[in-house]
Amino acid sequence: MERLIEDNVVRNKEVLTINTVGLVYGDGMRYTFGDCVCDNISLSAEILTELGAIWRQRISDEIEKCEKVAESIGRFSDQVCDVIYGTDKNKKGTYKDQLIQRFYFTIDKSFREWLMSIDPSVDDIEIKMEQWEHIAYIAGRKIVDEHITSMGETIYRVKTNEKRRMNSVPGIYNQYLLELKGIYPKCSKTKSGVG
Repeated sequence: MERLIEDNVVRNKEVLTINTVGLVYGDGMRYTFGDCVCDNISLSAEILTELGAIWRQRISDEIEKCEKVAESIGRFSDQVCDVIYGTDKNKKGTYKDQLIQRFYFTIDKSFREWLMSIDPSVDDIEIKMEQWEHIAYIAGRKIVDEHITSMGETIYRVKTNEKRRMNSVPGIYNQYLLELKGIYPKCSKTKSGVG
């Protein structure tokens, strides 16, 4: 990238768009395909230079935090499913997958917009990271809040586990909020916690 900038092929302040295309094979036969998958992401050319090295590391750290939120949502859904449906593994897997997919779908556009807005030569890295963390925290909280709201009276079910401990949806929710607070400690200190 440095060489492309030096040779004036790419200018420092340009926004690069990286496109990927792939095939998903459908019926297991080598000569047919099921679907064509395309994706793209745009970012400042400077993120790919020496100046952007610290930015790349911090962006990777934020992606890892999002993965931790998804894992927490997975634990939340497993525990809620256990209280509501018992040991039905089919419902547990579907339930978990839907919540995690909703989280990733919710943050996808916001992440792309945030990434494209970064200008390493001008922006303060701490402010930009806090900006993203606030977006991700709200998304992680909103997905679970909306789900609990949609559950109606089911949230009042209680199940006693083998250690004779009672498990309830409000207790599981509180545990999830503690995990979210551990991932994004600065965001949970705001007055309202959300939005």
